[in-house]
Amino acid sequence: MAESEEFALAKDGEGRPALFWNGAMLGHLAKGRTLLQPLFKPARAVAGLEGEALREIVDKADAWIQLQLAKNMGGIVALNQLAADAATDGVVRALAARLADAGGIAGRQFLAETLQAIPKEARGAARKAGIVFGALDVYHHAILKPAATRWRAALFAALHDKPMPDLPPESAVHLKEWDFATPADCRNAGYRKIGNEYVRIDLAERVIKKAHEARGQALEFGMDMAFATSLGLSEEGLNALMRDAGFRRVEAKDGEIPETD
Repeated sequence: MAESEEFALAKDGEGRPALFWNGAMLGHLAKGRTLLQPLFKPARAVAGLEGEALREIVDKADAWIQLQLAKNMGGIVALNQLAADAATDGVVRALAARLADAGGIAGRQFLAETLQAIPKEARGAARKAGIVFGALDVYHHAILKPAATRWRAALFAALHDKPMPDLPPESAVHLKEWDFATPADCRNAGYRKIGNEYVRIDLAERVIKKAHEARGQALEFGMDMAFATSLGLSEEGLNALMRDAGFRRVEAKDGEIPETD
């Protein structure tokens, strides 16, 4: 009869993703068939129950997990639905499937062949489904929300049988220092490494978009750093981001910071 608010996803003492009820650990998330199908393994104290009592607790835990996944991982759910839609272009379906398996975020290099094969007229269906085609990363627009990030970390930890990584504060859009153990942990947390700094993926894309808007049709242009600076990105970080996006810095004119595409 417990209400949904009485349950919580958190780390156990060993860092594994676990389900708690009013502070008491019920069990762990473990590897299932797919990323969005984790198994619930009862803790020893719960597993010691018998028959109907154990089944009811396991069913309640499974139901809560599925409710939270439906609520917070809608981006991956949408990608899986797109991948299964027979009316959608086959290459778009393949892209959606690969993106879902990657947790809803992937670098363009990882998806290069698939992206090149998508017909221009089919990209509309992908965008309508929520896929954002960034200059450096491709992702579902809903997958960078804090709750989605927390659940993605838990799901990948369960899938690979490893501890959940520490996540940056939910409000952080720029990190000067952070110890991501792997590039995958960085991506799953929703960040891109820029030089020695980290910027949230969607905001890195906004900086790049502003550069393209400033460039227009010109080969050289002045880059206004106001937005990048508001994120906390240093000049060195901005230069690194522009290089990653295919721009090259040239000699400044009239106090501006010209870039060339």
